[in-house]
Order: sequence, then structure tokens, then C-alpha cells
Amino acid sequence: MKRALSVFCTAVLLFLFLLCETGNCSRGFPDQAAEALLKAQGQSGTVMIRGTVSKCEKLSTGIRLSVNHLSIQNKKNSVISLLSDLNLIFTTEYTEIQPGDIVCVKGEFRSYDDAANPGEFDAKAYYWAQNTVGQLRRAKILFVEKKSSGPVLWAHQMRAALRESYCQILPDRAARTISAISLGEKNWMEREWKQQYQEGGISHILAISGLHISLLGMLGFRLLRRFRCSFQSSALFSAAVLSFYLFMSGFSISARRACIMFFVWLGAQVCGRSYDMLTAISVAALLLVAGDGRNLYQASFLLSFSAVLTLSVVTGAVLKSSHITGMAGKAVGTSLTVWFGTLPFTAYFFYQASPWSVVANLVVVPLMGILMTSGLIAACVGMVSVSAGMFFAAPVRYLLSGFEWLCRFQQRLPVPVWVTGRPEKWRIVVYYMVLLGVVWLTGQIFQVHTRKTARGGRKKNCLGKWGMRSIWLCAGLVCLAVLTVRPGRRLQIDCLDVGQGDCALVQLPTGENCLIDGGSSSRDKIWEYVIGPAVKYYGIAELDYIFLSHADEDHMNGIAEYIASYEVGVGGRNVHGISVKHIVLPPCARQADFLELRQMAGAKGLKVSRMEAGGKIAGGEGTAHAWQLLCLAPERSMLTGEKNEDSMVLMLSYGQFRMLFTGDLEGEAERRLAASDADLHADVLKVGHHGSAGASGQELLARVQPRIAVISCGRDNAYGHPAQETVDRLSHAGNDIFVTAECGAVSVTTDGKTFAVKSTGNYEKFEKNLKNNGKIPPV
Repeated sequence: MKRALSVFCTAVLLFLFLLCETGNCSRGFPDQAAEALLKAQGQSGTVMIRGTVSKCEKLSTGIRLSVNHLSIQNKKNSVISLLSDLNLIFTTEYTEIQPGDIVCVKGEFRSYDDAANPGEFDAKAYYWAQNTVGQLRRAKILFVEKKSSGPVLWAHQMRAALRESYCQILPDRAARTISAISLGEKNWMEREWKQQYQEGGISHILAISGLHISLLGMLGFRLLRRFRCSFQSSALFSAAVLSFYLFMSGFSISARRACIMFFVWLGAQVCGRSYDMLTAISVAALLLVAGDGRNLYQASFLLSFSAVLTLSVVTGAVLKSSHITGMAGKAVGTSLTVWFGTLPFTAYFFYQASPWSVVANLVVVPLMGILMTSGLIAACVGMVSVSAGMFFAAPVRYLLSGFEWLCRFQQRLPVPVWVTGRPEKWRIVVYYMVLLGVVWLTGQIFQVHTRKTARGGRKKNCLGKWGMRSIWLCAGLVCLAVLTVRPGRRLQIDCLDVGQGDCALVQLPTGENCLIDGGSSSRDKIWEYVIGPAVKYYGIAELDYIFLSHADEDHMNGIAEYIASYEVGVGGRNVHGISVKHIVLPPCARQADFLELRQMAGAKGLKVSRMEAGGKIAGGEGTAHAWQLLCLAPERSMLTGEKNEDSMVLMLSYGQFRMLFTGDLEGEAERRLAASDADLHADVLKVGHHGSAGASGQELLARVQPRIAVISCGRDNAYGHPAQETVDRLSHAGNDIFVTAECGAVSVTTDGKTFAVKSTGNYEKFEKNLKNNGKIPPV
């Protein structure tokens, strides 16, 4: 059988995938260890851990250590040992620790949380896949026992020496960037630098992958062969060098994949066999998945293998069937097909893609050999002579400056960032089925053409090269449609878990989108980590409205963060992917309210308007999908100067469905609203002021009569939100209560007739506790 090994590996991979899908490859060890650590920590708030350092990573704030072979030390000097392959992470400024050393450290243990919002980074899934049980905060090292030795120590010392050399011969930003590219020190880069590379579509150069491995491995092997070394000795030396480099660069999945494929290539060279890329890919995938089935769900695994599979299967088919020849044509075809081949997983994990990266990579990829080679040579020379190292590092400075200029130049072009949203898994499956189907179809047409040519028949197939290219163009458009086109016609409201704050994302049935508030007093960078990812998760590239109920920081600092980072590009759109049309504020009694935000918005050319009681925004008039956002408060003539009492109150209507947003309304202003002639009946109530005792009083609840009550507040907040009396009022009124601190983001979807509510977290557990005890659990 042709490619028998590849077929066997693929069959085993499918079997392992089915095992993982049924939950048989999941591991509960981190969960059990986290419970043991929390129990040992108890009321004291700290726990003492002993373990062996497995990894040291340079951060901008210090050194991050991963420690395994963990044991819990308690006051009675007894020891509770945990599984040897579990890791614990903490950050320290102590730089003398090396892999292999034994440390005893004391700190506050925190396990990782599940993602509480759509699009939010799932820290628990990511770190638990690496057997990392949690982290120690405010860690204090009690003692260090030097035990490091062997190849791991040598690799760590070489990595540290090269990094230090980069710092001496290059400016800080260039030193950190080349350290990420050549040494895998990606965590040492500032987040905004990495974002620039990601939005430019060239962030793959920051991951140790096949590009790096092929440069080092192939270069070493071919140099040795040029000096007439035997196949065996050349292969052994190259394999040893790459293994050492793998230790030094941190054992990433993409690096391991590339090394395994290179070892298969070396084996083919030594044995005098032809190298088959598909076989090498299947062997690498099987070894990585057999080692840990959870690798199947890692972004680095899926992106790395989708790239090499595209090169192996799709690129050749496109170039051959479309009769693309010449170096330039092949380069463009290769870059374009790899972009298409990795797009589903890029969209799935990052919710955006860079259309111009196809062109950018035509420049970046060919220059990577020069960048890597000159960087490593300069670092090695710099260990001996700093001035000589600076001379050899000149290409690194110029190339990195050129890459950054390229990323900035893309921001001046139309659609520098394409917000794709996260595609459902079935869309990804259909996408690749279409792609592989066209590969098969064009292959059959090409084979018929080849047979006719061999028999002296026609020299061209019936379609011709432009006909084949048209097939590929149509296939690409179909794939893009499958991946991104989503029918609307439903209203969806996501009350996000922003901690102690408020934010609701509203997707309207006619295609408009808006935010109602967006801030937090308990979480930093709330736009970057929560609100922005949620907006991109749904494929929203433009917000039609941002409503701010009042000027408290816990309702608006995320929006201020967004406006501060807003960069106007072509057509006035934000170059970072999410644009806004209107920012709507309530009337204010004090001039200082929203002053800084209005100044920032004005400097960016963003439209800011005011809306008071009686104002409304509507869409879809005269159709079955008509909706309305009506402002019920405040009245300009009734402003009190108290931010909470002057909150903007909005009623969202769609068909028979209604939802009331009350901001932080309380006190006399709430009683005045309850006594007004406005129709306040609503199916869902966004409970005022995070569930405080002074908001959502009996008079208002009697007018609203909601079926669902959503309370937005943070865990362990200092205000005691939600107040028990508020919970009691809502419970007695027969409401189903959702608290974001316990339930995560709360999503309400409706077709205008019926509606459904779901939460990201474990609502069933929360509801059971509430019904059994009559009290809300401490949050």
C-alpha cells in the first residue's frame, strides 16, 4: 500500500481523537491537586511548597519558574506529595535559580479560572493541558538547593548567555524581539509588540517552528556533507544540535513537530529512501498526540499541522493544476494557500485574521534565514566582544525595524484586521471538506489531461489554466462564506462578567450592534481581556452605538481604554479591528462628568451625542424585525448631581420581548421612575447598582414584573453585592436570578416571541444552592 505508515498513523490518530472526544483522554489530576493545595492553605491564606524547577522564563517583570515534583510542607513537618508531572508557576526577581534546582517557596495559591465570557482566554484549559495546576502569588523563596546539571542546565545557561548578549549588542526592543524569535522568549516581549506582529499576520515568526528548525538543521547537515562527512555522522551531529536547540528554546509543540519531521527526513537520507512529507506529518502528529491527547486541542498544534498539511496537500495541487510557474508566482501561490489552510484555526482561536499577511509574508519569510543566522552569530560574537557583536547585529536591527514598518504600513491599508468571529466546529469541518474536495477534483482533471497528452491528444484540458484558476477562486469564496456568513434575525444580549462593573453586548436582529456600559473596578484592562474579545468572538467589526449610563469608572473605564487605543485608519475605521459609529451619553449635572472621555473621543474624530428621557433609537421599522431602544431616564430638568440617581435607563423592545437596563439607578430617582406613566413591564431586568440594597426596590419590581433578573457584580467585592434583601425581593417576586460572579456571562436570545437564557458558568449548581439555602452564596 502506498504510504502505509501514513495510513496507519492516521488511523491511530482518528482512534485517539474519538477517545478524547468521549472524555477518555482527559485528566483530573490538576483538579485534584488544586483541591489538595487549597485545603492545605486553609484559613492561613498561604501554603508552603517544595519542588524541582523544570523551566525558567524571562518576563518583563522578573523570572517565571515552573516547578514540578511538588510536595506540600505543613507546620508539622509532614509532607503531602503530588504527582511528579504536575507544575506550579510563580514569579520571582531571584535570578540565580536554574532548571533542576530544588526550591522551597511560600505563597498564596490560586488555581486558574474557566473562561467566564465568550471569547475570553480560558486559562484553566490552557494551563491544565500543560499539567500546570495553578500559581503562587506573592511568592517568597525560603531556600534553594542547587541540583542542576546535565544537558538541561547547559541549554539554560546557553539561552541566558545568548539573551544577555542580545541585551548588550541591541536596543531593548530589538533584543527582546530577537530573543523571542531565536530563543522562544516570547513572554519577555511587551504585549503590544506581540499584538503588532499578530495584527500584521507575521506572529508565526515568534514561535519556534519548522522555519527555525529547517534553517538550523538543514544548514548544519548540508554544511557537513559539503565537507564530505558521511551521512551517518552528519545526521547524528545535526540531530544532536537540534535536540540541544529544542531544550534551549522551550519544547513548544510546533518545535517538537518540526524536529520529528526533520528526524524522519534525516532517517530517509541515511537509509537512502525518498522523503515523504505526509508520512513525516502523520508520524509527528501520532507521537505528539500519543504523548498527550490534549495536544489535539492546542492552538499551536492545530495551526502548525494545518500549515504543513496545506503545504503538502493543497499548495502543490493549486500550483500544478493552475499552471503557476516562476519563482514569484509560486511564492504568491504558496503564501495564499497557507493563509487559506490555516484560516479556520486562526479564526477559531483569535477571532481575526490579517488579509495583507499574504503579501507581508512574501517579504518576511525569505528574510528569516538572514535574521536568524545573523542574530545567532552576532550573539555568539557579542559574548567575546560587544563592539564586534554590534557590528554583526546590524542586519538584525534593520530587519526588525523593517518588519515593524511593514506591520504599521498595513494599518494604512483598507481592512488591516479582518474580524472573523469564532466559527462553529461544523463550519471548520465543511471548510476543509470543500478544500479537499476541490483538491481531488482538480487532481482528476489534471490526470485526464496528462493521459491525453501522453497519447498525443490535446495539449490542454477542456478548462484550461484560467478555468482551473476559476475553480480555485470559487472554492475559496465558498470556503470563506461557510466560515463567516451567519444569518441574523435574532436578538441576543450578553451580560458580560466584568467583575465589579457592568457591560452588556446587544446584537440586534437587523444587524446593528451596541454596548451598554463597559467598565470594572476589580479587573484591569477590561476591554483588552474581556469586552474586546467578546465583541470579536461574535464577528462584530463595528459597534453602532456605545451607551454609557453614567460616569462611574466601573461602567466606563473599559470604554475609555478602548477609545485611548483607537487608531483611525482608512475610512475612519479603527485599525485594530473594532470601530464605533456613535457614543451616547446621558445629560449630566456636572461638566466634569465624561470630560476626559469626550476629549479623547473628539481627538479621534468619534461622534458623541446625548440622550435623555423620551429619546429613542430604532431599526427595522415596518418589518417583522423592528426593534427599539427607548430612554426612560434621566430628564434633564430632574438631574440631582448624584451619578447613580442620574443613570441612563433604557428599555429594549423586540416583538413581544422587553428588557430593562437600569444602570446604577437608586433612591428618589428610582421611585420617581416607578411612579411614572412609562410602560415598565419587562421580561428581563438588568438589576440596578449590582444588586445593592438601595436599588431595585419593591415599587420598581411591582411595575416591571420581570421573569429573569441579572445581577452584575464581582467575586469577593467589598460592597457586599448583591445584598441579601435585594435577592429576597427578587426571589419573592418569582424571578430566576443570575449573578455574573457565579454564573459567568449571561446570554439572552429571543425571536421576539419566546426567549432563552443561558450562562457560561454552572448555573444549575448556583440555582440549587439558592433554592436550598434561601441565600445567595458568598461572592
